[in-house]
Amino acid sequence: MKAYPYIFLLLISSSLAASQEDKLYEEARSALNDNQYDEALIHVKNILKTSPEHLASNILIAEILLAHGSASAAEAALTKAASLGANKKQLRLLFAESYIMQGQYNKTLDYLPEQTNDDKLAAKIYVLRGDAHLGLRQLKLSQNDYNTALTFDAKNIDAKLGLAQIAVNYFQFRQAEKLVDEVLSGYIPPIKAWNLKASIQQSLGNNELALNAINQALLIDKKNIQSLIFASTINTELQHFELAEQYADTVLERVPNEPKAEFLKAMVQIRKNENTGFDSSIEKVAQVLDHLSEDVLQSNPSYYYLASIILFHQQKYEAARQYIDDYLFIDENNINALILAATIELLEEKPMQAKALLSRANFLDPNNPKILSMLGMTYLELKQYEKAHFHLAKVKELQPNLGIADTQLAQSYLATGMPEKAIKHLLTASAAEYDPIVVGLLLVESYIKSGEMNKGISVAKNLAENMPDNANIQHHLGYIYQISGEIEKAKHQFEQALIIEPNHAKSIISLANLDYQKGNADIAINRLKAALIISANDIDLITALAKLYNRTDNSAASVILLEEPFKLDTKNEELLKNLIVSYVGDKQLMLAIETLNTYLLNQRKTVELYLMLASLQIMNSDVNSAVSAYKSAIKQDGDKGTIYLLIAHAYQRFSKVPEAITAYKKSMAWDGDNDKAIIGLAQLYNAENDTDSAIKLIKSFEVNHQLSAQLVEVLANSYLRINQYKLAEIYYKKRIKLASNDSSVVGLNLIYRATKRTSKAVDLLTKSLNDRPNSLLLNTALAELYIDQSQWINADKIYQTLVQLYPKQPAILNNASYVALNISDYPRAEALVKRSLALVDNQPDSLDTLGWVYYHTKEFNKALPLFRKALAINNSNPAVKYHLALTLKALNRDKEAIKLMVDVVNSDYSEKADADVLLKQWLK
Repeated sequence: MKAYPYIFLLLISSSLAASQEDKLYEEARSALNDNQYDEALIHVKNILKTSPEHLASNILIAEILLAHGSASAAEAALTKAASLGANKKQLRLLFAESYIMQGQYNKTLDYLPEQTNDDKLAAKIYVLRGDAHLGLRQLKLSQNDYNTALTFDAKNIDAKLGLAQIAVNYFQFRQAEKLVDEVLSGYIPPIKAWNLKASIQQSLGNNELALNAINQALLIDKKNIQSLIFASTINTELQHFELAEQYADTVLERVPNEPKAEFLKAMVQIRKNENTGFDSSIEKVAQVLDHLSEDVLQSNPSYYYLASIILFHQQKYEAARQYIDDYLFIDENNINALILAATIELLEEKPMQAKALLSRANFLDPNNPKILSMLGMTYLELKQYEKAHFHLAKVKELQPNLGIADTQLAQSYLATGMPEKAIKHLLTASAAEYDPIVVGLLLVESYIKSGEMNKGISVAKNLAENMPDNANIQHHLGYIYQISGEIEKAKHQFEQALIIEPNHAKSIISLANLDYQKGNADIAINRLKAALIISANDIDLITALAKLYNRTDNSAASVILLEEPFKLDTKNEELLKNLIVSYVGDKQLMLAIETLNTYLLNQRKTVELYLMLASLQIMNSDVNSAVSAYKSAIKQDGDKGTIYLLIAHAYQRFSKVPEAITAYKKSMAWDGDNDKAIIGLAQLYNAENDTDSAIKLIKSFEVNHQLSAQLVEVLANSYLRINQYKLAEIYYKKRIKLASNDSSVVGLNLIYRATKRTSKAVDLLTKSLNDRPNSLLLNTALAELYIDQSQWINADKIYQTLVQLYPKQPAILNNASYVALNISDYPRAEALVKRSLALVDNQPDSLDTLGWVYYHTKEFNKALPLFRKALAINNSNPAVKYHLALTLKALNRDKEAIKLMVDVVNSDYSEKADADVLLKQWLK
């Protein structure tokens, strides 16, 4: 009993700490919005002292440092934020901004992609690419990038300012001024627009107008380095030397040795005919520029940052020094060249970080095969096969030799009435390698549904009757019983085999597996250990025990068990394959790769082993080595059509689109009848918004081939993407006629909705639900239809049912909460979304929903940190920004509320018209 008060105090202390963190975070955010960077930095550092992994604060400190001009320190902070699972797209832009501020223009261009499916993000990326080209004095390329940004987002003010800067470089000052004035006429013009306005007026010789512009900039932020430098320059031109010197001194107080400020001081002294101190100023500038040696920049990243800070006038040397240790530590963790490309996006060997990345993957990168594979394997260890299937189905094309992916896909085929295809998957070597019991059970089910139910059982019975003294045959019959679910009969047959042959390894293993299936893992392990006392060198028993250790999350024991026999028999391929699996399970991926490479150098080379090596290299995010392994498999007479398809999937996994397209075409050239390559390439074309090529590809294939049901659906999806509703409808109906599945029904429903045939959509979904009442996809589609029609009660009935059917599905719980919220059932809404967050704690939609519930119950202080956290994970969500703006307004935080609402109005948010009305009211 004495422990309880202590625990209670701990809980209270934890709660108070979290409350204090939220308070400090809000104070830091407010300070940043008021351009009080030092104050903001103090608040965030206080949070990070006690909570170094506080995600929102790690991102916020980077934003503060960028706003303050400390780009190298910001980069270090961003790298740490990435290791904590921050939003990939958000950090991509911040990283690029830090590179540009440091003058790392080529690095920026290498880092930023040229293509993305998000128009708003694309606009921001092209702006940053334009800034980088501008820094390299590649004016035409820069101009093209800014214009491209405007095609994606016509309101992007940074693109307009970039074009204005280009115009200045071409001495087209009037055109530049027009663009800048357009930006200045907006709701809240940024400070850099006033700075550029001042620069243009100064170039035109209108120094008084330039001074007016720069004074406007200083009203926004009196400590802005660029504005202060402009102010010093303009006042020098106006012969206001004292003011000019004061502005330069202010810069130097904040950024010691800032080169442009030192030059300005020297110029002021010359204009004032005060030579005293001039030489020392020039000497300081020279000392600064001396640090910009190319050798130093390339060999020492810390000096590179420092030199960039000084040279480009936007860095704070002392701040960079404060964070250099963090930077060096992070840089040290990224030394390994084999994993360098993946260290930012994938957080190795840290389950919580992997979980955070995966929770974002559904929103930001739903087709990331490595993340999906990791989560699938985690769910597999937890015996949550539904969730494993949901995610592993997406990685099958990237990792076709992963056994659980085959077994789960087989279940999908069984559910959709295609047992022959299920059998094909279940008979692959990879499926058999994973778990014969699971695979066998599915295989029996497949035989039953394909009309061959009695085939295996009758043959096994006949063999057993004819060979009563053959332990292997008796075991075989037990195995058939086992996969058919008749466990007691299976157990009896295994025991009969042991009567015939007391240490019959297969039967001992099968009985151990039955023990394990019953939840008696310790008994199973002890059974195998006892057998190994008698048959210490039996490879089947050793590998069976190793597999059992892996299943019980004890891969370290599996490694110990396998290493010694493998040292004694280094040619044993079965031991090798099990050891590789165990190394991976024990998080020794590099050792697994090294061991397999050594074997392939010295022992028999096989297609299977090279495919395994390729899979390991994909896990290690080394796409070049993976492709090399695949090509080695081809040299060993591996099927070229199949392996080039694997290469295409690998390239696609790592966003190497041109290489993936080439590999798909090679796969089609070697196997022109295999529609998997057609499906993969068509889906890739669609993902790259090249839908016309996808349609052309499928139609060309159709000339000489009967389209499979899956390919018909891909074609229907393609027509839907380009709003060719009539053709899409034809092919969805054809798909449904060939083999109806939920996704094709939902696709046809979307056609009906798009063409204003709502009643047909309702009828279609309702009829389909009569056949498959528990279908998640069909139920959610009908619920969404009701939501669009504001039939919240009907939608609520569906989600109440879904919550019963899928009580562990975070998305279902969140959606159910949202619907309950819209019928003002706030207690139920709160309870549901909290259940969702208990399953996936950093899910941004669920955080937003809970915050929105609290907003409606007027618990604004509870809502605020939830919206902040949601934005830290997914910064591009306008709905969260809208909700946060309303909450801030309710808390009388008008300045930040208005700023956020401007973002919402300029976004593609569905309710931006309402947001615009509110914004105009707030600005009155």
